[in-house]
Amino acid sequence: MGFFDSMKKGFEEENKANEERRSRSRYQTVAQMDSDRYNKYASKSDGELIALSNAIYLSEEEKELAANILIERGYTKDDKGKYHR
Repeated sequence: MGFFDSMKKGFEEENKANEERRSRSRYQTVAQMDSDRYNKYASKSDGELIALSNAIYLSEEEKELAANILIERGYTKDDKGKYHR
C-alpha cells in the first residue's frame, strides 16, 4: 500500500501546484474572459446597465452585452431605445 499512498500524495501535490499556477497565471481562455466580462456587467444594477447600453464610449459588443442582461432581467426595449419592465 505504500506505493499507492505515495502515488496518491504525488497526484494531490501536483493538482495543488497546478491550481496555484493557474490562479497566478495571466493567461486566460476566451471562455474565461467572456465569463469574467459577463459577470462584471451582471453584478451592476439595472440603472447602471441602462446607462451603459446607451453610453457612447462603449463598444457595440459591450452595449449588446448590457442590453442582453437587461432583457434576461425582464426588460423590453421600445422603438425609441428605452427599456421598460
